[in-house]
Amino acid sequence: RNRETAENTHEICEELIMTPQSFIKIFSTMENLVGKLTEAGIIKKNEVKQTSEEKQNTELSPNFQ
Repeated sequence: RNRETAENTHEICEELIMTPQSFIKIFSTMENLVGKLTEAGIIKKNEVKQTSEEKQNTELSPNFQ
């Protein structure tokens, strides 16, 4: 096979299937990485101040609390 044919045999479906435990492990790893990058000054936390109207729109319904 030539290289061009081999590269085009995969379909990208943009899905990642994993167990909940794997998701939690990856999430934790990403949080740790963001913390280290923030401490090193490479990235900054995005602290957006919300107006009272915006806060009201983002508050959860009593049904979800």
